[in-house]
Amino acid sequence: MRTTFFRTLLLWMARNAWLGRRIPRMRFVRRAARRFMPGEDSEAALAAAESFQREGISTLFTRLGENVASAEEAEATADHYLRLLDVIAARGIQGEISVKLTQLGLDLDEELAFRLTGRLAESASRRGGVVWLDMEGSAYTARTITLYERLKSEHANTGLCLQAYLRRTAGDLARLLPSDPAIRLVKGAYDEPAAIAYRSRREVDSNYVALGVTMRSVSDSGPTMSRSSNRSPSTRRHLGCPCRRSRSRCSTGSASTSSDVSPPRAISSVTSSRTARPGIGGT
Repeated sequence: MRTTFFRTLLLWMARNAWLGRRIPRMRFVRRAARRFMPGEDSEAALAAAESFQREGISTLFTRLGENVASAEEAEATADHYLRLLDVIAARGIQGEISVKLTQLGLDLDEELAFRLTGRLAESASRRGGVVWLDMEGSAYTARTITLYERLKSEHANTGLCLQAYLRRTAGDLARLLPSDPAIRLVKGAYDEPAAIAYRSRREVDSNYVALGVTMRSVSDSGPTMSRSSNRSPSTRRHLGCPCRRSRSRCSTGSASTSSDVSPPRAISSVTSSRTARPGIGGT
């Protein structure tokens, strides 16, 4: 119950424009958030990634925020990621990108979102990298999975995030496994109704582990889930970009460790040094 209350409260705060403008200016908030948000621009994200890399930790970059109002905004988001991929390659950073389809125009035109995601996959492929699709609220789950299946048929270097708190995820995983997918497993953070999502921490943790066991058993007994050929076997760090305040800036945001599938851990700035197995990702 307490976990549900705080999730609802944090989501409300995240959507509140007044709080979004004022809270980040408070000094104590900036200090507290630094462990998860090293900075507020692209350079801060890249510098943090370079620091993590010295510890053997590769990075997953994402631009925070959802839903654009025009095709021009969607194109600008794609251009932002293309520039970021260029810089990641130029600086020799072991990093990949994770994108939200609503930022690439899914609400406006699915073909637009597919085309822009394909452009990103082509750019990442030239560098031997993977483009990951983030999973958003449950209203987008089916459409995201369908677009991923189509995308993967043309671009093998693509991966998908699945949320352990959704009741449907076990079925979605079973549906995807024959295509040898790249899956990043997370718990999920949206405030979904009990009819479609597990509400208690114990239920979510239990399903997370069960899904992870399924993923590991497939990896052990069958073809390895698709991953980029040059990914080093290291823990990954997830760097977000709070562009809700400024769509023109990419910066570091929520950070979580991502290594081989294991019992869920609390988000922490102290990352695990355990080696990640190819084909399996968890958060």
